[in-house]
Amino acid sequence: MSICAVVIAEVRGEGGVAAHQQQGGADEAPEGPGRGSIHGGQTLSALCVSAAATREEAREQALVAADARFSLRTGRPMRFRDPATLDAAYRAEVERYLERDTAIIVGTYDEVAQALSSFAENHGTEEVMLISYIDDVEVRTRQYAELAARLL
Repeated sequence: MSICAVVIAEVRGEGGVAAHQQQGGADEAPEGPGRGSIHGGQTLSALCVSAAATREEAREQALVAADARFSLRTGRPMRFRDPATLDAAYRAEVERYLERDTAIIVGTYDEVAQALSSFAENHGTEEVMLISYIDDVEVRTRQYAELAARLL
């Protein structure tokens, strides 16, 4: 599996991509799941992740994405807000939503790496694009580097 971590252009000198490893050329179809698909065997999945040294830190980071997704689900305008700005009652709703929302993979670096590996294996995915809504560029880049170290 290769990883393409999407990072906003704030990442200095890296052209917006923090970690990427290309598997084969356009004419090469890798062995295994996905071979023979309309894409010549190359399957890409984009997954929203929040990984950190602790589950608590990862969960806090994930609140930005959870708030945006919860807003869409409840007919509110989607915004990307700092969780510290949410009032206590609304934040509690977003936290409950995050517990049920399986679209955001949340956990320690090892837990998220394992979830990504399992997803790729179960779905025949050769490349996973990671999407994260962490405002702090250094924290987001560290997350991608930690995951890449465990997966590549």
